[in-house]
Amino acid sequence: MRLLALLFLCTVFGNAADVSGRWSGALTLTAPNGSVQTQPIYLILNQQNSTLTGSAGNDERTQNPIRNGRVTDDQIVFEVAAVSMRLRLNGAVLEGTGSRGDSGMTAIFAAKRIAELTDADLLPRLLYEGPDRSPRILALREALQTKGGMVVDEFWKSLAASGAPLVESLTGNDRSYLVTFLRRGGEQTTNVLLVRGRFSQFQPANNLLSHIEGTDVWFKTLKLPRGSRFQYSFSENDPQSTIPAGTGERRTLHDPLNARHLPEDPGTPKDRWTSLLELPGALSQPWYATRPGVPRLTVTKHRFKSDILNNERDILVYTPSGYEKTKSPYPALYLFDGEDSDGLVFASQTIENLINDGKIPPIIVVRIANPSQAARDRELSCLPDFADFLARELVPYIRRNYNVSPDPAKTGVSGYSLGGLAAAYAGLKHPEIFGLVLAQSGSFWFEPTGADAAEPNWLAGEFIRVPRLPLRFYIEAGVFEVDLQGRGGNILETSRDLRNVLLAKGYRVDYREFPGDHDYINWRGTLADGLISLFGLPPK
Repeated sequence: MRLLALLFLCTVFGNAADVSGRWSGALTLTAPNGSVQTQPIYLILNQQNSTLTGSAGNDERTQNPIRNGRVTDDQIVFEVAAVSMRLRLNGAVLEGTGSRGDSGMTAIFAAKRIAELTDADLLPRLLYEGPDRSPRILALREALQTKGGMVVDEFWKSLAASGAPLVESLTGNDRSYLVTFLRRGGEQTTNVLLVRGRFSQFQPANNLLSHIEGTDVWFKTLKLPRGSRFQYSFSENDPQSTIPAGTGERRTLHDPLNARHLPEDPGTPKDRWTSLLELPGALSQPWYATRPGVPRLTVTKHRFKSDILNNERDILVYTPSGYEKTKSPYPALYLFDGEDSDGLVFASQTIENLINDGKIPPIIVVRIANPSQAARDRELSCLPDFADFLARELVPYIRRNYNVSPDPAKTGVSGYSLGGLAAAYAGLKHPEIFGLVLAQSGSFWFEPTGADAAEPNWLAGEFIRVPRLPLRFYIEAGVFEVDLQGRGGNILETSRDLRNVLLAKGYRVDYREFPGDHDYINWRGTLADGLISLFGLPPK
């Protein structure tokens, strides 16, 4: 049984020598049936006169704060979980025996002091504070002990000038940063939640900010990969993060210390802002910016009725500058979620810049709008009729009315999230039409039955069952798009699995990961990477 799941009541007999320091040893537990289990134990103890603080766990990182620590002339007592220990300080060794509650389990404990306390050890972790600790926050807490509350005002003034979140380097580690999100609370503040997509939805306790008692400082420090880019906000007095969880409405607020926000339009009311984090090394988005003098696309809207799906939708067709019906046929790209505003994920300036810079040939882009959200959920979830609508109705219509190539090797289908899933499925069902598949954060967790514990990534199984098709793929996923519910895989895991299946079958796959979440702020830049990969011209 892991120490972190226990209540550990420890009593150290002997003289009252200072036990401050880092201790490492072993705890051997013997059950009534005679089974024996030995596990490591790591203690960080800080003794100040009759008060004992610190933490305990199975290693340096998995530490739980000790509680009710006290020191008398002949013993030391603290709680961290359900094992009661009677220990003796024998030279440099803490050793002894004990028992675990009323379970009949006995314990033998021994540990040696391996190091003195660090500066961080002298400041116990606060509630909700994780193992990765900000030097700036530790310095603030230390200064509070000697200089009082005036240092808090200085701290906020410094942040107003430098901005937030705090970004701190890690010694000997150039792949990650310590990022500290900060919120200035008030007298009525009882909790603050860092809202960042599914992480705060499924793991709220891991995203609650810690509070420095006696101040208005609330903070959350996370170790994040270099180049991370995602949106975040705060929810003060969050009703859904209580135990038990409440049912009140969550009201999110942007970070007033962060000048970066979305939407980027300054005319958008602040109560609709979310804040944007971009760490050093974030992938550049050079083709997303609108440039003067670059020839523009021409867009034409069509209202299209489908007999197969028995519905209507808007179709937006973008033709390149200088488009002619008598030239050589143009490559074509079919994009889902065409109701999105230009610039959200698809941006006409991205296509214009890529063509202008010679990264891709002039192409025709067909954006396919969804009739409704319900239709999107149904049609983009590997619906055979939708794939047939594309191949038998929409593509023939575009070919009759525009000068597009009939070559599958010059015809791409693309989407994000469910659209990425639908793009791969369209290639599977109709490789005679679509030879290029661009999937951004595809929802490959999809499984059509919805049964409990059903294995995700149904589409990977479909590709296993058919002979290799004449398809090329660009697939990407965010490193934060991980399984947080224990269902066997979310977007990151299933994208990796699909990549492996396709490579094993002999497909050409350009697979990439970006340090971000399920967020258009990443897709709008990486769309250009996918287009270059699939349609790209050789360098001039």
